[in-house]
Amino acid sequence: MSVYRVRIRGIYATALTVMLHRKGYIIVDMSKVLQQKIDIPAVEAPAHATVKSLGDKPDTILVFGYPWEAGESVFNTLIDELQYVTIQKSVYGNNTIVSALLQEHTNNSCVYLLPNKRKITVKGDQCSDLTPGNYYYLTIIHDSPDGKIIAKPGLRLVGDYVIVSYPGRGVSFSEHIKDPDLKADLLMTAGFSADLDNYHVHFRSNSRLGKLPEIEDEIKRLTVEIENLNENTPTQLSVVKQGEFLGFITLPSVAKLILDEYRKEARPTITYHHTLKSFGDTESLLVDCAENASKLSGKPSPDNGLAISYFLLERSHRGILFDHIKPNGKTIRLGPFNLVSARITNDSIEVELDRVFTKPGILDGLGLEKEPGDRAVTKLNTRNWYLIHEYYTRDGDLLGVYANINTPPEIGHGRIKYIDLLVDVVKKVGKPAEIIDREEIDNAYNEGLISEKLYHVAIKTAEKLVNKLNSEYD
Repeated sequence: MSVYRVRIRGIYATALTVMLHRKGYIIVDMSKVLQQKIDIPAVEAPAHATVKSLGDKPDTILVFGYPWEAGESVFNTLIDELQYVTIQKSVYGNNTIVSALLQEHTNNSCVYLLPNKRKITVKGDQCSDLTPGNYYYLTIIHDSPDGKIIAKPGLRLVGDYVIVSYPGRGVSFSEHIKDPDLKADLLMTAGFSADLDNYHVHFRSNSRLGKLPEIEDEIKRLTVEIENLNENTPTQLSVVKQGEFLGFITLPSVAKLILDEYRKEARPTITYHHTLKSFGDTESLLVDCAENASKLSGKPSPDNGLAISYFLLERSHRGILFDHIKPNGKTIRLGPFNLVSARITNDSIEVELDRVFTKPGILDGLGLEKEPGDRAVTKLNTRNWYLIHEYYTRDGDLLGVYANINTPPEIGHGRIKYIDLLVDVVKKVGKPAEIIDREEIDNAYNEGLISEKLYHVAIKTAEKLVNKLNSEYD
């Protein structure tokens, strides 16, 4: 493995730093807080890859890297170590140059065929000047894993310190470059290195850590590379130059428990540290209090995380919502559910909830009608890979049972979340239990959305639940 430099940010930073440092990566641009937590050398150098949790999706880790191989290496290492994860990887990433076939155009939009045979529409006034049937350079500015692609005509090349675009004009700076003196030096360097009437130079955050002669050399090298590309007309569908790798890893509770163990090597850490941190400020504050108390007493209490979850659950007076997270990253919010009972066992929390239906409809999976006044009872255990939904008529007669296969539930204040594993088991009254939606999890696995570990656990859980439902609900 090549030695790549990695920048790490977010709520999993301590654990990921310990993990990736152990795996041989060089950790760079460490925050001051992280430097105080971990005793490893502080290296000030440009990063090949950035790893960080997302503010709006705290269960998800973003891996972003250039060169492409650096991001992909870090991404695969995290998947290997965390095992039980869902995965989304961009096909083209950001700032990848492709040769695309122009199929048709109007006055202000062009329809191109990309190398993966996907069609996209690119708007621009120059479209009327182009010839359908010819190949042209496009830069994929952004290719999100959900399938949305943003592309522009022209060339955009990525370096360690800068991104150079043609055609373009002027200079821009990463939001992380704030020093006015540094901006002035970088602006002057760009002016020496490129024709800013025809090229645009964007200074990446890494340029804070570079030497001006190195940055100048990189700008010159990228402009020459663009000139060489422009001298050659593309003749076939191809990826001309890979840009920045882009991938997302979503963490269920079992993966966060693995991160807990890594974090324990550096700091006092309660079990379910990362689960609770991923819920928000209230949970995070309680975790900090528990761990600071452990640090002062010298007697860590690893079960405090379970107690915090139970405490928050008991105080969810306005009803409890479920975050039903799909492997593709989409979250469906269900509820509210009423808390019927909860208790802590040796290493988990058992919960029973219910809700009364107010509208008629069809029970998903079972295909049975529900009426206003009918009731659903949901039973879960934070150790189990499933939820049990029992459906009853208003008179208390059992309609059927639906077992949702998912990652072990996580509990915060007024919220329970898990990753839905797509396959389910249902049982109607008087009929044997059966597995449904097997093709959905098979497709997700084949598409690379679900790790091998998650796939096999889900299938094995479904098979066991067939026997469980047949024995308990006959």
